[in-house]
Amino acid sequence: MARLRSFKSKTDSDNKICFMTVAVETQGELESLVEQIAERISLESGVRDLRWNLTNTEED
Repeated sequence: MARLRSFKSKTDSDNKICFMTVAVETQGELESLVEQIAERISLESGVRDLRWNLTNTEED
């Protein structure tokens, strides 16, 4: 299971777009986290049409 090092979230005024900033150790953890989030959103809200925009930023 992915382990978050940090997490921030913000939703737009229509509650249709959620912006998340997460920090993980590896690409594999990120992929696992995306799957977990998608499953949770689908279960809780019934939303199935999820679009992801993933940006990789390296920090020292």
